[in-house]
Amino acid sequence: TLIPLRVGDLLHPLTYNRIKPWVRVRLADGTWGEIPLAPMYVDAMPSLQDSGLTPDVEATLSLSDAVALIKRAGWRTPKRLGGMTCHTAVKTIINEVAPWLTVVVTNPAVSTTLPSEYDVGEPGGDPWADVETICQAGDLVAYGDRDGVMRVEARPTTTAVRWAFNEGADDCLMVDVSADVDLAGIHSVVAVQSDSEDVDPPVVGWWEDEDPTSPRYTGGGHYLFSGIRPNPAVTTQSQAASVAERIGATMRAATQA
Repeated sequence: TLIPLRVGDLLHPLTYNRIKPWVRVRLADGTWGEIPLAPMYVDAMPSLQDSGLTPDVEATLSLSDAVALIKRAGWRTPKRLGGMTCHTAVKTIINEVAPWLTVVVTNPAVSTTLPSEYDVGEPGGDPWADVETICQAGDLVAYGDRDGVMRVEARPTTTAVRWAFNEGADDCLMVDVSADVDLAGIHSVVAVQSDSEDVDPPVVGWWEDEDPTSPRYTGGGHYLFSGIRPNPAVTTQSQAASVAERIGATMRAATQA
């Protein structure tokens, strides 16, 4: 039955079955094409109503991706990750809060290790925020692919991403795109500081916008600085500088056409 009555039923949100939606679009030649979207998960009990065609019942589903469910799960108990490599720590977090997810880790060429005293899991905290912090320090990315697998791998060696879309093709889905950039939130100087008892005194890495064509160019003596950004996963000055540079490059890209 499609009516969820207990955990284990096909559409029960706690069964964590993957659902892969498809969008049907009319193509330029008049035929119909079916576009698969990324797998999603039922995130609430379906809304059921009589369709008016006995004995049919209509079910309305609310779906979320894996990242949204990880964020919503939150932490309940602390988790010690001290001494782990960053990619192992990310997999540990995901397995802890979303054991129903398949996680594939591609070991980076150079592994970064967390400080010996490194804990996550403040009750009510956001596990995905911890994943992002560790990925920053380890130069990693974590994302869900088109098959619903969560992947952890080295950050691609490309220029900073300006725009990223998960879905869309030349002739379907994406019909209008607009974006606003709040320049007040884009800074010309970024500082990242270690925030661990293992690193005493703390190390700081800096980045500043030295491009004369940039609206946030620092060569004129004017700076926009939001304060030091602590990162508990950073252990070396070069690592802090690398994290600051990636943050700054992303901000710089947002000002470009």
